[in-house]
Amino acid sequence: MEQSNLSAAVRSLAERGLLTRGSSPTDRRVTRLLPTEKSLAAKESINTVWSGTIQSAMARLSDDQVAALRAASGALHALDQALHTEESHRR
Repeated sequence: MEQSNLSAAVRSLAERGLLTRGSSPTDRRVTRLLPTEKSLAAKESINTVWSGTIQSAMARLSDDQVAALRAASGALHALDQALHTEESHRR
């Protein structure tokens, strides 16, 4: 994102109570953006809806398809962890 667009997005999220700004304890030039309780609750609601949607869709799959998805769950979890690790390295 362009810096001006990012600044506008951050300002909007802060005004809506979805994030707070804080300074880095190790580098005063860095501003940390932290989720608020409101945004964490919204994320949990979204996760719940997605979970229900996925469960409903899986109920319409064949047993073989469900087994293939379950067999892949370890690899998908590893992918999720790798993505989160990469994201934390960029900060």
